[in-house]
Amino acid sequence: MAQLSYKLTRHAADRVAQRSIPIEVIDLILAYGDSRDAGDGARKYALSRRGLREVRKDRATKSPAKLDHFRRAYVIASDEKIITAAFASKPIFH
Repeated sequence: MAQLSYKLTRHAADRVAQRSIPIEVIDLILAYGDSRDAGDGARKYALSRRGLREVRKDRATKSPAKLDHFRRAYVIASDEKIITAAFASKPIFH
């Protein structure tokens, strides 16, 4: 299992397990994703097409095989803590 630089809140840990989002994917979203303000000092991170290309280029052998499935996944983080992770109805960034 990958070591995450952010801490998962209890809520985030429950949601990640419930929604079957691997920690490796969350780490990729935080490292390669674009972000925008989510209110109250939090940021929303998600993979754009550009970010997905960068992941494939940089981590060709290390990235999850079904990364396209997680194109709609997003992470809300604040103060080095992951608040939640979920799937959007459509990709957040293009």
